[in-house]
Amino acid sequence: MRVCIYAQSRTGSTVLSSYISNQLGLYNVVEPYNIKNPKYYSDEEVWLDPNICVKFLCGELKPHQQSSLLEYFDKVIILTREDDIAGSESHIMALLTDKWKPYSYFLKEFNEQERRDLQNHIKWRELTKKELLSLPYFKVTYEEIFYKKVGITKINSYLNIEQDNSDIDMFDI
Repeated sequence: MRVCIYAQSRTGSTVLSSYISNQLGLYNVVEPYNIKNPKYYSDEEVWLDPNICVKFLCGELKPHQQSSLLEYFDKVIILTREDDIAGSESHIMALLTDKWKPYSYFLKEFNEQERRDLQNHIKWRELTKKELLSLPYFKVTYEEIFYKKVGITKINSYLNIEQDNSDIDMFDI
């Protein structure tokens, strides 16, 4: 099976791709086009490997790639975050601290430039979320997965995963 997760940043997409890969026994490729990614993935590997879960972040794909994901993947999941402010704060804090893995942090008082960056990022998230939600694929939100606790059940149903709760604690905040 070939699964694609196309997500906004700071939505738990890396955790989700690990979960799906573990449950379905797939090779997990995270952000193959991220220039900070130390591992190189060939286009053949990303787009044609028969047993893979690939996670792309919004902005990594060209428009023609976005619209043709089902030509390359059996299942496509769009992952967004309902709260654009919290997503932006998380993104800005990760940029400032260089801590991208899940972790606890306290929001600091942003300086003037950081406040402008935050406002710009909130606007960018709103636009990219609108774009992602316009795509004709299965959709789920960060809040459904991590807070409302209905997202994994929806994903399991979509991917035909028999929920055994063996690694469901991955989604505890």
